[in-house]
Amino acid sequence: MFRYIAFPIILLIICSCNNTSNNTPNHSTAPPPKEIPFTAGMLSSKTDYVCGMELRDGGIADTAHYDGKIYGFCHSDCKKEFLKAPLQYLSAAK
Repeated sequence: MFRYIAFPIILLIICSCNNTSNNTPNHSTAPPPKEIPFTAGMLSSKTDYVCGMELRDGGIADTAHYDGKIYGFCHSDCKKEFLKAPLQYLSAAK
């Protein structure tokens, strides 16, 4: 009588332990997300507000979204400076 009850329980435990799938995605096999290159025409200005460098297609190193607009930068350091005080840079450019 015991083996009729124990066998299905043991089988259930073994089968549930073998289920190693989880709901987290496997990033090692997923392709990396495609980068969307920004062109100068997509930006609110053709000039880096921090250093004053002219931005051209292929020369945009980083972007920032601020007040519904996209601002381009020649370097990520310029973006960091801009984000510290965006109004300062935007009002100086006017």
